[in-house]
Amino acid sequence: MISPAKPRRIHSLDWQDEAACAGTDDPAFVADAVADALPALEMCAHCPVTAECFTDGRRRGGWGVWGGRYLRAGRPVRTLL
Repeated sequence: MISPAKPRRIHSLDWQDEAACAGTDDPAFVADAVADALPALEMCAHCPVTAECFTDGRRRGGWGVWGGRYLRAGRPVRTLL
């Protein structure tokens, strides 16, 4: 019998190991200007855990790119350019 997959808990950070950006320290993820964040946003486009990342960024009040969105104080910025 195959056991069902264990559901992810949002407060667990296990999802980070699956992130497309895992192991990178690209400054584009913490860019002050949205236009400078484009390389990070492109990496997120191919990431399997954007929902977990975005939720974590909102919860933490993050700045920069989280889950394929640019956040300022945990709030999404509507326009990119």
